[in-house]
Amino acid sequence: MDALVSAHSILRWLVLLAAVVALVVALVGWLGAGTSERTARQATLAYAVVLDLQVLLGIVIWVTEKRWAGGGRQFQFEHPLMMLVALAVVHVIAARARRARNSYSAARLRTIGIGVSLVLILLSIPWVS
Repeated sequence: MDALVSAHSILRWLVLLAAVVALVVALVGWLGAGTSERTARQATLAYAVVLDLQVLLGIVIWVTEKRWAGGGRQFQFEHPLMMLVALAVVHVIAARARRARNSYSAARLRTIGIGVSLVLILLSIPWVS
């Protein structure tokens, strides 16, 4: 079980890196500096996939270690719920951006959604564990 927790801890840095890259790509597109729609979609997809893996691993740890039974309020409820909300935000934004009228609207949606999800993640990471 320690291997899963270690993997979860290491994967968080990949999630943060993917989020920052996706946010920068989306922001550049929103500001009109010329990133392609394809690049923006790929960056958002990479972020969503890495976050999917992280959340799945977190759910496995939460269930197998019965984190809902102890370990403090943050590990019982706050961390898992906030991460699920952040994951939902990323997927909803990715879907809405695909259906946006133009690349400017898609970039704006991605920037706001990825930014919101990143803030949720940063607020709910147990930095000292």
